[in-house]
Amino acid sequence: MDPKSVPKIESLKHVQNIQDQYNMINAMMNLEQQNTSFKFNQILSGLQSEEDAIVLDAVGQLAVELSLGDEVELQSLPIESIIPELMKCLEKVYIPDIVCTIFY
Repeated sequence: MDPKSVPKIESLKHVQNIQDQYNMINAMMNLEQQNTSFKFNQILSGLQSEEDAIVLDAVGQLAVELSLGDEVELQSLPIESIIPELMKCLEKVYIPDIVCTIFY
């Protein structure tokens, strides 16, 4: 048997190590995506609240996420749900001035 045809054990360990690193990175990316979706769902829930203080807090959180979020995070933003809730904020008696201050 030719010794060159037998794979080296250390090279197999290297391949396994790369696979483990890939799996770990993939799992971390999935957790980050779930965390971002959870954040945006919390913001949406706050926007739908009857309490003005909670709505105001949600608008502030949304402003922070929009200004600091990267394109990957913003892909999970539920625009179709958030825009109508922001429009409802503008119809509230005391909130519009504060909303305009945050966004402008």
